[in-house]
Amino acid sequence: MNVHSKIDASLVLVLDETTAQECRAQGIRSVRNASAPEMLLDSEGRLLPEIDFWSQFVILIPPGGEHLRDTIAVNIGDERCLWSYLPDEPQNIQAAVAGARRMWLDEIARLDDIPDPGPVELFETGFDGLDRHGLRITTPAFMPIVGPYGPLPGYAQFHTPSGWKRLDEWTETDLALVYDFETGATKYEQAGRVVADAPDGFLRLRNGGTTEIVACEKHRWPVVGKLGAKKVLTTADLAEAGQSEHGSGYSLIRTFDPPPLPDMPLTDDEIRLQVAVCADGSIREKMVNNRICVCVRKERKKERLAQLLDALNRPYRVRQYSQRPTETHFDFDGNEDKRLSQFRNASPRQLAVVFDELQHWDGHIYDDSRLVLSTSDPADAEFCEYLFSACGKRASVFVQNGNPETQRDNYLVCANAKGALTRANWSAVDRVPSDDGKKYCLTTSTGFFVCRLSPGQVFVTGNSGKSVFLRQLLINLWRLHGWKFLITSFEERVKPRFQRDLRRHLIGSVEATWTQDDIAKADAEINRACVFFRRKRNTALDADRLIDRIEYAVRAYGIRVVAIDPFNEIDHVVPRGMSKTDYVGAFIMRLKQLADDYNLLMICALHPPKDGVEKRLQKNGLLTLNDGADSANWGNKADIGLCMWRNIDGPTFLHVDKVKDHETMGRPVLCEMIHDPAFNRFRVGRMGHDILFGDDAE
Repeated sequence: MNVHSKIDASLVLVLDETTAQECRAQGIRSVRNASAPEMLLDSEGRLLPEIDFWSQFVILIPPGGEHLRDTIAVNIGDERCLWSYLPDEPQNIQAAVAGARRMWLDEIARLDDIPDPGPVELFETGFDGLDRHGLRITTPAFMPIVGPYGPLPGYAQFHTPSGWKRLDEWTETDLALVYDFETGATKYEQAGRVVADAPDGFLRLRNGGTTEIVACEKHRWPVVGKLGAKKVLTTADLAEAGQSEHGSGYSLIRTFDPPPLPDMPLTDDEIRLQVAVCADGSIREKMVNNRICVCVRKERKKERLAQLLDALNRPYRVRQYSQRPTETHFDFDGNEDKRLSQFRNASPRQLAVVFDELQHWDGHIYDDSRLVLSTSDPADAEFCEYLFSACGKRASVFVQNGNPETQRDNYLVCANAKGALTRANWSAVDRVPSDDGKKYCLTTSTGFFVCRLSPGQVFVTGNSGKSVFLRQLLINLWRLHGWKFLITSFEERVKPRFQRDLRRHLIGSVEATWTQDDIAKADAEINRACVFFRRKRNTALDADRLIDRIEYAVRAYGIRVVAIDPFNEIDHVVPRGMSKTDYVGAFIMRLKQLADDYNLLMICALHPPKDGVEKRLQKNGLLTLNDGADSANWGNKADIGLCMWRNIDGPTFLHVDKVKDHETMGRPVLCEMIHDPAFNRFRVGRMGHDILFGDDAE
């Protein structure tokens, strides 16, 4: 920089000649157009003498010209620069120059340079117990919600209206049979799916009979105690309890009430005749009248078939041949076929009819304890396994190697006639790898679903509930404060799953009572309240794309709350040479910066990966933000931090682990969360850390 005496005055720098003329018209004589470098610098990049002559510069910029301001300040010496925005009205230019500020005040400032933020705005959560405790939300804020989920191997199956389906073949259109632990009732609903890496594989639990469980340590299982008490245990809990000297004292639930489907358009007698045809009939499909022939030897079967045909007024012909005198052939016309699986979507009452009629035909009794059905049709075997379980009989399936002539396997489906439960006692516990390196779980409204680990291994099993809590919180914030929200739908369909859950909160009554007007009003409010972030097919969703789309939604829709659920579903690409924890920390800072820029509440739901977490929770430990996936930064950088998990004995806990300012936002607390399955929502029960040990809160 040239060294010569400087005048103790300011030169106003503007970005175009028109503004320079307006400044002169308002009485500012020392003004220069600085829109090009040569107007300030010589060919060697030094200040022109007539510019360096001034001791101070005031840069006037229009909104959006900050990058030009910064370039000019760096070139001419930022310590000599002040700046101000160009006012809308020319007569205010003098005041703008007089009120110009130093550079970089958002980073380096004196106390007087920092504007008074005014009173802090605090907002209630909409959960009565938390609000009475004093918990408040402020914006901008970053809120992680940590909660475990317990996955299964990909070959585990869930039940759909079309039969069993593998978890690794799940699609967004699938319905799953979910289970209510309190009532035993089931229903089909749109379920989401969570997928994660499984580097440590699964625990495998085996008893001395046919029962085998393969699941993650954290997977949840509803069980029944010796006196009928209901509990929820993890796979790790089951393994430890089931290997004790005196047995676990717990039993796994192997049966369920069938979903409340309507009757198929068949009478009971038509169903019973269909079962008889499936058992011992043959269909002459080449005949015009679809003639059916049932050949039986036992007298009780002959009497039974004649009784069914007579009840239906179905004409039939009876034939016997001298060469085979014990056989009787019944010939009749009809529409029956040979598929028992056609009754898969029968009503509970009709399923009971099918189960009862089977005992007259293929079903037969071994030592009064097992009902056994034999079939070579795998679809019928799967249906009968479901049928027995839905009729209160735990089922087992045995596969006999293929017949050399037909090359078809034979299936023995066994229904235990004496019990619906299986003792959780284990002769062996070991660890097995994941076939595909992944682990899977469904997300359901009830927290439990009907699962088939392998043929003959039907159980009721569970998932996590923090997504239910999150959606309830979002609706509360909308209803209380008018905050529009964005929620991700990476693995769950917006319609009907998200739509149904949000309708429940907005309508406020059980689904059976909804009117078309209720639904229309709720859907209109959903459109006003939120937008959904859906994953584009065959496109990676990395941090850059996620943040870009969130920022667009904020600008375009006026979003105030962003809910990323789950964080684990983002395609994380860790740069070479960077640790995962440093990557997560940098990613969190980008989210916090976005929240600061637009005054957002940024919520991030995630799973804890540590196997030790579940072990600690078994001992009445607390889940904390430090248990979050891949980094302690979840706790370090949180403004408000929550953890949610279900205890061994059933209650769901919410741990408010961190609040940034105890004086204004309340203090950490532990809450018991009581789930209402009819509305799929929580309410706050007891509060205080004493509840973790079963005592009353203070």
